[in-house]
Amino acid sequence: MKPAVIRASAGTGKTYRLSLEFINLLLKYRADFEEILVITFTKKATAEIRERIFSQLRHIVFDTEDAKIIKQSFQKDINAEIQFNQADLEFLTRTYNKMITAKSNVKVNTIDSFVNNIFSGIIAPYRNITEFRIDNKINRELLPEIFDRLLQSDTLPVYADIFLQAKKRNLQQFHKLILDIIENRWLFEFIDPDQLKTINLNLDQTNVLPDYVEILNTFLPLLQTEMMKKSDPVKALLQKDFLKAFQEYSNATDLDKETLPVMLQKALTDLDFLNDHHKLLLSEKNIWNGVKIKSSQLKELYPLLQNAQANLLFYEKALDEQNNIILLAAEILQVYDEIKIRDKIFTHSDISYYTLKNLYDPELSAADESSIINIFYEQLSYTIRFVLIDEFQDTSILQWSIFKPILQELLSGTGQKDYGSVIVVGDEKQAIYGWRGGERKLLTSLQDIMKYPVTHHALNTSYRSKPVLINWINQLFSSPYLNFVEDWEYKKIDPAKPEGGFVQVNFRNSEQLAGIQNKLPKAEIYREFVENILAPCLADRSINPADTAILMRKNDELAEMASTLEAAGINYTLDNSGSLFDHKAVKPVMSVLKFLVYEDLYELVKFLRSDLLLLEPEIIRDILENIKSSNDLHQFLKNENNQIFSVIHKIITGNFSLQQILKTILEEFKVIEIFHQEIDLKNLLRFLEVSVQFQKTSHEYSLDLAGFLSYCAALQDKDEYTQIGQAVSDSLKLLTIHKSKGLQFETVFTVLDVTSSVGNSGYGLNFYYDFDDKFSGLEDFAITCNYAKVIEKSEKNDLISKIKKREAGDELNNLYVAFTRPKNNLFIYLHYNKKIKEENGLQQFVSDLKDESSVLKLMTRTMFREFQDQIEETSQVQHFMKFGELSRDETTEKTREILPAIPEAYFSLFDYKKIEPFKKVDLFQIKKEILKNHSIQIGNIAHEYLSHIEFYDQTELQKARNKTLAKYGNLFSAKKIFKILAEIDNFMVENSIYFDKKYWDSIMNELVIFDRKGNEFRIDRMMINFQKKEIMIVDFKTGKFQEQEQLDNYRNIICKLEKVKRKNYSVKTRFLEIHLNQEI
Repeated sequence: MKPAVIRASAGTGKTYRLSLEFINLLLKYRADFEEILVITFTKKATAEIRERIFSQLRHIVFDTEDAKIIKQSFQKDINAEIQFNQADLEFLTRTYNKMITAKSNVKVNTIDSFVNNIFSGIIAPYRNITEFRIDNKINRELLPEIFDRLLQSDTLPVYADIFLQAKKRNLQQFHKLILDIIENRWLFEFIDPDQLKTINLNLDQTNVLPDYVEILNTFLPLLQTEMMKKSDPVKALLQKDFLKAFQEYSNATDLDKETLPVMLQKALTDLDFLNDHHKLLLSEKNIWNGVKIKSSQLKELYPLLQNAQANLLFYEKALDEQNNIILLAAEILQVYDEIKIRDKIFTHSDISYYTLKNLYDPELSAADESSIINIFYEQLSYTIRFVLIDEFQDTSILQWSIFKPILQELLSGTGQKDYGSVIVVGDEKQAIYGWRGGERKLLTSLQDIMKYPVTHHALNTSYRSKPVLINWINQLFSSPYLNFVEDWEYKKIDPAKPEGGFVQVNFRNSEQLAGIQNKLPKAEIYREFVENILAPCLADRSINPADTAILMRKNDELAEMASTLEAAGINYTLDNSGSLFDHKAVKPVMSVLKFLVYEDLYELVKFLRSDLLLLEPEIIRDILENIKSSNDLHQFLKNENNQIFSVIHKIITGNFSLQQILKTILEEFKVIEIFHQEIDLKNLLRFLEVSVQFQKTSHEYSLDLAGFLSYCAALQDKDEYTQIGQAVSDSLKLLTIHKSKGLQFETVFTVLDVTSSVGNSGYGLNFYYDFDDKFSGLEDFAITCNYAKVIEKSEKNDLISKIKKREAGDELNNLYVAFTRPKNNLFIYLHYNKKIKEENGLQQFVSDLKDESSVLKLMTRTMFREFQDQIEETSQVQHFMKFGELSRDETTEKTREILPAIPEAYFSLFDYKKIEPFKKVDLFQIKKEILKNHSIQIGNIAHEYLSHIEFYDQTELQKARNKTLAKYGNLFSAKKIFKILAEIDNFMVENSIYFDKKYWDSIMNELVIFDRKGNEFRIDRMMINFQKKEIMIVDFKTGKFQEQEQLDNYRNIICKLEKVKRKNYSVKTRFLEIHLNQEI
């Protein structure tokens, strides 16, 4: 069976088609459902496809009313030879019953889970990784250790120029560079060190300087001649930024026309000057003042001079930096891998990289360039015959490198079973993940890449959007004016729906215009959009808020829009990946808990100002003054005639458990009544589940309220504890365009800032790359931190040009995704700022746009030119066009699921006896600046410090101090940390036998061990004396509790180790108590 590529435009029934392809594989080959693997890119898509497969089978098996339509679609679009006869139906019935009873065996996986299965089933055992966990945010926690290891490196001076070249230097920049290297490590894997000096270097380095000097010697006399024609002083003839640079170089405040040529010749042939000012010299600015000097000869020659400068700096500076970055990356990644293997905490990117790296490892012999062999082949081909891949245009080159040999084996027909095949579905117009390695050409060029005949299909009928919408999108994206993006093909699609649809585009100039408006800030633009466009639609019920979305490009824009909606009293749900503990329903509860423990007045203020209470500022100010004037907070809470403080006093004096405290807060402050939307209740329930988890799992935190807060703080940045997203709600949704992919809404408002820039221009790694046609190796690349402008203007400009074209395609795809989300109504609100002179400001704006402008600007120009006759002017700063009639399908309005109040039974899940009651505390005795539990953090500092020390040695102590300071410097001042460490130093002196290099041969700190049931334990310190055959296990204690049973358990596990038994080691244990001053 040939592999198939199905090109599916937005809304053309991709999920429906995939489910029918699944059924076809079952029937045509009488395949076992477990032999079919479906791969998607999101959990949402996984759930949708799985549900659709079961749904289609259920209709066919039980011959429902929909079965006839499904069978007709199947025979028309998939396989006309399948007649759904008695044998077919009996086979599907048996298969469906098996699938129902073994749902977990239906292989519909995200790409991440698929790669994880390979890693855990093959790679991890091979590398002796017995247990691991996934945490996509862990890498930031590794930065202090990586940084410290680099500081100790002998090759550190080699890397110094990378950082010293940056104008602004700080630790955050270095951390960002480390993270960029880790994120792009898969690209470093494709670099052949032997080609570094030769890959795509077109110029002879010996000619670079002479070529530059030759052009410069032509340019400078021409510039001087033009200047001599003018009576103005030099400072008026040079562009001001260049004038400042030249004055600083020559130490002269005044330059005249006689001395200027000599100074320019000297400066512009000084490599240090060229290097220090390369961003200015290679900018779009001219050296001369363009108002005073308008020479066409200078304009023609100047770009050639800049290219020659860039080539000189590329060979003299950028190439050296590139080589140093590659060396730095190798060192960083070596340290990184050591940490990863030691800690066994991986990101999904780690799993993908290690899988790729190990599949091609000669020792494992899992794959070569063309096929899979040995271990991996045998495991995979025995169980999988068919692979269906959804959203194939989002496949990254890293993922493809893992996929390719697998797919080739399935297509070869020589494995464990015949008739293997591959079906991929995608739409290159919706490829919007190029920034993370997604490559749309994998979809469009699959036949050439695989060297295998491919059957092509296209889905050209939209079942999502109404005709007015479809026709408008067809006209826009097939417009001849849309010629600014290469290699972007659009084929018109047909609407399945017979009538309806609406499109409105608004153009809004926010620039100041005398007599009309002052310059509008973004907040005012959004206020106007909400007031004049969104709010009227909601007021007259012409749109359904439950099925409406506002799409924007950036998260900060969404936050600003959210504030505008809040001020207007419009319900919304901001779809973001914020922490559960920052959810609007959970955050006030957390503030109350923090105030109870830490007596932090700032937390009290946050609670009083929250949506639960919404107290006026004057009232809050009076409360704070009364608290400050009171000598006894406990008495104040008791006497204050205020329901809020009565509840808090009740909690403090009630000897409540943690669960009783939470229950009291939820009930007394009417949390559930105020945050009654389903999404809020789901997040509250998730929060309560965390409190259950806190009780039922083992951890290092004390089982009281302070321990619970520390426990929550540790979970704050974990992926598993992000807010639950929106499913069904009566509020409109706020999403980025990227987040909206795969979704649909009745009405979509797309608000776009036409004149804003896209992308990150901050310091970090710039990795420019171009792969060969088969995506098996790099055709060309360049890497830089400081010389992006040099590379852009140098002989590498062809590479940069390819990348810009690729990015332009991604940005156009981004707009296509945004405009194809609605079913009925599309609003596009384009705001820009342009100083206008002509009466038609919009026409002037688009006419002045250069062909090199951003994709959004050029799309705005395309809209104007394509639909110019339909554009109406409201004023010089406001224009719009409108097509069709606004419509609302009442059948699409979703009824919000009414969740019951959090039931009393929920709180009965807890064993109150095991959780310590909330202790009364003298809150005024707790230092207000400490927001964490002080004693716990001091104990953590002690354990951190000791974990880096093997023996009492000043060099080791200093390294340990640096690492501890790096980790806890954001919680305590350096002075306080060093006081704590000084006490620990005294402790080590007093217990010197345990830190004596002469006595102990081997030290293992933070040693992870497992019992026979697979339970994991961590030993603070284990020491071995080989000669005396003695093992000492030490447990450091900074608190009051010493659990001898815990040490005995450690001893039993170590004693059962084969080597310990065979060599007859004696194993001893000891608690070492560290007395620390908690008042530090």
